[in-house]
Amino acid sequence: MYRFLKLSFLVMIIFIFGCSAEGEIKVTNKTGEWLQVKIDGDTYDLDDYEYAEKTIDLSDYGLYSDEKEVTVEGEGLVKWEFSKDYTIKADKTKKVNIYADCGAIKVWNSSYRTIVSVYLSPSSNYNWGYDDLDGYIYSGYIHSWRCASGYWDVKVIDDYGYYSTSYDNYISVGEVYWFTYYGSNNPEMMNQPENPTKQKANPQSDKFGDDRTEKLQFPEHREPDIDN
Repeated sequence: MYRFLKLSFLVMIIFIFGCSAEGEIKVTNKTGEWLQVKIDGDTYDLDDYEYAEKTIDLSDYGLYSDEKEVTVEGEGLVKWEFSKDYTIKADKTKKVNIYADCGAIKVWNSSYRTIVSVYLSPSSNYNWGYDDLDGYIYSGYIHSWRCASGYWDVKVIDDYGYYSTSYDNYISVGEVYWFTYYGSNNPEMMNQPENPTKQKANPQSDKFGDDRTEKLQFPEHREPDIDN
């Protein structure tokens, strides 16, 4: 009996230490733009088609386990914020591809003025809506917004009271639309209401697009290439 228990104990030890208690997850950025992901608490910044790999310890308080749930979360220039759980199995690599699900609008101030307002509005709307800029865009800086796919109108106003517009810009999933402001001599009307009417004659009802936008946190910098 003692010999049987001893053999059983040895078999159990061999089983525990002979089995792998690790799995792996590989997350690849296929959005076409930059992506930031967090895998089981660790953060990775990925350019297009870059990937992050992480080995996952599957043991639970020292005991062998053959699988574990791991959370992958993040956001990108053309990827809304996301969070999803994946099952990691022992001796297996879980491959996860992250794809774009929205577009983006970048406003670059290439003048020597300061942009004080930015309006981003679906082309089907008769009004500009509310100011989408929280703060300012100084000379040489770029601010970015994620946006739903569709047709968009863009309007910027500088600190001299001049404005520039661009209408009916189609932005598809994964696409980035650049609006470069070189300065303008178009004076903005004084005392505009909070939700000003667009000046174009006929907003296109077929220029679909919902009004979901989301400003990204960190402005980029690029030297202006024109004097204004």
